[in-house]
Amino acid sequence: MSKEIVGLIVDVGDGETRTINCANAARVLHRMAMEARKSDITGVVLLGCEGQKSPLGHSNVHVLPGSFLKSSIDHLADWQVELARADLKKTTDKDSSLLDAIVEAGDQIVRGIGGLKFASASIFVFTARGADLSKEPLEDLDEVRERLEAEGIDVLFVPGQGLEGNNKLPLGDTMDDFEDEFRFPMKRVRPVAVYKGPLSVGRMLKMNVKMFAKTQPCALPRGKYTSSAIRSTAYTLNTNTGNQEIIPKDRMTKAVKYGPDYVPFTKVDEAEAKASASDSDRAMEVIGFGPVEHLDRASLLSNVYVLHADESGCVFAAFKQALKEKNRAAVVRFKKNAKAEVKMMVLLVEGDDLLAVSLPFSEDYRKWTFPSLAHVATPGESTSMDRLIDKLGDNRLDIINNPIMNRLWTAVRARALNAACELPFVNPELAKHFCSIQLDGQSDLLAELKREYPLEDVSSQWHRTTAEDVTPRFWTNVKNDDTSNMDNDQMTDPIPKFNRMVNDETEDRVAEGILFLLSRVPGMIARGDCDLAVRSIKRAREVAVLESHSLRFNCFLIEMKRQANIVDVVKQFWIDYVVKNTITLISTTEDADSAIDPGEALKFIEI
Repeated sequence: MSKEIVGLIVDVGDGETRTINCANAARVLHRMAMEARKSDITGVVLLGCEGQKSPLGHSNVHVLPGSFLKSSIDHLADWQVELARADLKKTTDKDSSLLDAIVEAGDQIVRGIGGLKFASASIFVFTARGADLSKEPLEDLDEVRERLEAEGIDVLFVPGQGLEGNNKLPLGDTMDDFEDEFRFPMKRVRPVAVYKGPLSVGRMLKMNVKMFAKTQPCALPRGKYTSSAIRSTAYTLNTNTGNQEIIPKDRMTKAVKYGPDYVPFTKVDEAEAKASASDSDRAMEVIGFGPVEHLDRASLLSNVYVLHADESGCVFAAFKQALKEKNRAAVVRFKKNAKAEVKMMVLLVEGDDLLAVSLPFSEDYRKWTFPSLAHVATPGESTSMDRLIDKLGDNRLDIINNPIMNRLWTAVRARALNAACELPFVNPELAKHFCSIQLDGQSDLLAELKREYPLEDVSSQWHRTTAEDVTPRFWTNVKNDDTSNMDNDQMTDPIPKFNRMVNDETEDRVAEGILFLLSRVPGMIARGDCDLAVRSIKRAREVAVLESHSLRFNCFLIEMKRQANIVDVVKQFWIDYVVKNTITLISTTEDADSAIDPGEALKFIEI
C-alpha cells in the first residue's frame, strides 16, 4: 500500500490565531483517524512552545511524542488532546522561527521515511505568520527549498490571517481549498478498478480500459465485539415425535420457490442455471449507439462508474471525443468476470469523463400507473407557483455531507478524546441544509397560493383497512350455512371482474379489487365451492404481493383462521385447502411493507 507522510506544524505562539490553528490541525488528525491507514506516517510539531527545544536544538519548537514513527497512527487521539492543551497553555512567539519549525519537520519526515517508498510527503503549516519567511536570510531559504525539493516534500500553508490570496510565499503555497477539504472530513477511499479488460467495438477495434466507481454508498462502520466465544449456526428439523433433529450442513440443498413448491438445486445445478451464453471471462462489448436525448435517465440503475484508458490512450480518447461530438451514448454488454452475471450498461460523456451506468432488463421494471396531471393546470396557468420557484430558485444544488456519517464520527472523536464526555450537538452548518423551506415575509404569495390551490379537509374520509373491512357480514353466511341472501353477482366467479379492476389504467382500483375478491370467499365456502375459493385467495395474494398490499390480505387470513377455530366448515376448508396449498401470510421477504417475518408466516398456517 502506498505510504503518505504528513507533518503538521501548528503555530501556538500567536495568541490571536492560536485557537484557529489548533482547531484546523485537529481536523486533519480527525480525518487521519477516520482513515486509519497503518502504513501512513505522520507527526505534529508545535511552534511557540515556551522553554521547549526540538531534537535539532531549535528553540520554542516541540515535536510531540510518537511523531514520525511507524506507530504514529496510535497517537492521533493523544495529539488532538495535546492541541487542546496547547491552546490553553502559556506560549510565546518571541524567538520562534517558522523556518526552524519547517526544517525540523522536514528532518523528521526524512528520518521517518527511512529509505521506504512513499506516494507523497507533505507539511501542513497552520499559521498566520507565513509572510515572516521573507525576513529570513535568502541563502537559508534557498538551502531549505533545495533540500525539500530533493526529498519530494511539499509545503502547504493553511489560509489564516494575512495569508488569503497570497500564493507567492517565499516557501511553499497556500492551500486554498482547506475549508472544503476538511470542514466535514470523510474517509478517503483508495481507488480500485472494478474492471480491467477490453472495451470492444465490433471485432476489429479493442481498447484496454479500467473502470472505477465514481459514486458508491458509504456504509457506516461496523462495531467489533471483543470475545473469545466461538459462534456457530445449527439447523434443526421438527420431527413427527415433537423433537428437533439437527441437520448437518452437507445434507442441506438450496431450493427455489416455484408456486407452492420448492425446487431443489445443487451447487452444480445453480452454476449451470446462471451460466451465461458467452464463455468469455470478462468482456465489455458495444452493441449499439443512440442519441443521448433518448436515454431515459429515470431507468438508470446502480452506482456510477468512470472509465479510463489502461492502454491505447489515443484510441480511447478518440472514441470518447466522437461520442461527445455526435451527442451519442453507447450501449454495452458487460461481464465483469467468468462468474459474474451479464449486465447491460450505457456509456455517456459528462464533462471530461466517460461514465458507465447499468441499464434495466425488462424484468427490472415495476408496473405502476399514476393518474395524469394534465387536467390540473396547463403550462402558463400557475402564476403563483412560478413566483414561488423564483423566490426559492437561488439555492445552489451542491454536495451535502451525510448527516448520520458526520454525526457518528463526531461522536466517536469526542469519546476517543474523553470517554466520559457528553456527545456534542449536531453541527449547525450541516443541520441548516435539512431545514424546511421558510416563507417568512411572503404573506401575499401564500395568500395567492391558497386561492389558486384551495385545500379541503378529507381526514374523515381516510380509513385504515383492517380485518373488519372484509369479514363481518360475509362470515355470517358461513356460520349459519345460509346462501339464500346472496345475489347472482355473489354466486358467480369474481376473478374476471377482479382482473378488470386491477388492470384498470384510468384509476388505481387495486385495493378495491382485493377487498372485492376476498369478500366473496366466505360465500364460496358456505356453498361448498372450495376450488373457486382457493383460486380466489391465491389470486388476491398474488396481486397483494405484486402491488404491496400485504396488510389487506394478511388481515383477511388472520380473520379466516379465527373463524376456523369456531366454525367447522371453515376449519375443514383451512385443513384441506389452506394448509395443503401452503397459503401463508405475506412476509417481509415478499413485501417490504409487511410486518410478518418468514418464520412467523409459515408457522401461522398450523392449526
